[in-house]
Amino acid sequence: MRAAAALLMVATASASRFSVLLEAGSTGTRVYVYERVKAKEIAGSRSPVKTPPGLHAFVGNDSALKNYLLPLVDWAKDRVPEEEWGATPLRLYATAGMRLVGDDNAAKLYDACHTILNETPFLIRRSAIKTITGEDEAFFGAVGANYAVNAIDADETPSDGAGDLVGALDLGGASTQVATALRQRVPPQLNKKHFSVATYLGYGVERFHERYIKTVDRDPCAQPADFDGCRSAIASALGIMDCRSQNKQPCALPFDSGEDEAPPEPIKPAPNARFVATSLYFYAWRTLHQALPLLVELGGEEYDTAYAKKAHAGLDGMWPAPSVDKAKAAAEAYCSASPALLSKAASEEIAWDGFHGDAARRHRDFPRRCFEAAYVDVLLRDVVGVDPSGRALLVAIKLRGVELDWTLGAVLDADAHALRRPRHIPHASGVDGTVPVTKKHGGWRFFLLGFCGIALLLILVSRGGNEQRRSSKIAKASPRTGGHLEFPSNGWRRAAPGLVSRASYEHLSAARLV
Repeated sequence: MRAAAALLMVATASASRFSVLLEAGSTGTRVYVYERVKAKEIAGSRSPVKTPPGLHAFVGNDSALKNYLLPLVDWAKDRVPEEEWGATPLRLYATAGMRLVGDDNAAKLYDACHTILNETPFLIRRSAIKTITGEDEAFFGAVGANYAVNAIDADETPSDGAGDLVGALDLGGASTQVATALRQRVPPQLNKKHFSVATYLGYGVERFHERYIKTVDRDPCAQPADFDGCRSAIASALGIMDCRSQNKQPCALPFDSGEDEAPPEPIKPAPNARFVATSLYFYAWRTLHQALPLLVELGGEEYDTAYAKKAHAGLDGMWPAPSVDKAKAAAEAYCSASPALLSKAASEEIAWDGFHGDAARRHRDFPRRCFEAAYVDVLLRDVVGVDPSGRALLVAIKLRGVELDWTLGAVLDADAHALRRPRHIPHASGVDGTVPVTKKHGGWRFFLLGFCGIALLLILVSRGGNEQRRSSKIAKASPRTGGHLEFPSNGWRRAAPGLVSRASYEHLSAARLV
């Protein structure tokens, strides 16, 4: 009986709980491993550092590619139970760096990646190795954001008690992405048509700062800084002063005639649009949130501690969803600090968030936060068109136990497509994701299912006769209770998840965002 049931369970096995994604960025590749801890919930972990260089550096250098990719796969193998390797999809998505190598070079490199990765135990399809667009990044960010605020479940359908659909804002070093929700309520099945998505290459904080610094003789964002002067200089470098002075926000960022591109049309957020803002939006505002109390404590007579204390109270009272105006007041107080006072704050050892790193990193990052906070302010007010007095933003880098990376949305979207696609339909071109049973299978599955069905039927028929004969004996042995159980009542035991004990793996909490 148990042997037949085990065979049937193997024959009808579902997809692996896990998904592996290699994020091939412009400076290196990072590994993400996601697990469905429940039917509608997902957890994830990522490799601690990116492996340099960017994948585009291997164009025409296939011989070095294997030594680059396999250690990344080994990291994932350590986090996926061995019995699930063959059913776990592995995907490689490349971003900005690979967009510059040309279609022919990219295709050859991806073919080489497929040859190497196909020798690993994971399930890999050639269509799952590709360059994604900036618009894809923006959409994936929105999918992850809506999962994180409990608007959708892991299958991209509305969660129980789902609230409004939210957009997503991501500000990195090289680019910024914006996804604006086009409807208020969560649709029955989320997809790209429910968002207006835009990517602005060259408008990430690092790339823009390179252009900005060439437009000023004396940097007005250097501390102690006048925050309004800093914002005006940034708006001028963005080329949106006319739009800004005429109050025609949201303003379109100008098209860059170089290798960077940006949509020429302004963003048009829906009324009462809400966003989850991550990456630098969080880092800049969280630094204000944590550093201002130190500036108040350490500041002398030359620092306006009363204003800083009031500004921090306003930011703290609305955290983690402050208005742009409250964040501006906090930034004004932060930017007015002298370099010496800022250095003192950076040297203090308090319960800093992990992204602040050690004192050396804080000494490097803190002087840049004034410019970054001003850039965030201009983007939100003048480019995205957020109501500066409203609470339209939630800033975070982690919610529901998972990092708010676009990779989360990419895996959710790919797996949701795979679950919706009937198994007998061949893999559709351009649609990523799979719901595998094993890495390679054929007609033997149907033979095994039929055999198991017949075996179970014969066993049940035979067992019926035996049970009839046993029942009289049991009744005689125990006339008061009507018999006793002959077999354990607990039946099959579910195997424990393979990663629960791993400290590097962050599982979901039951807490909701309120």
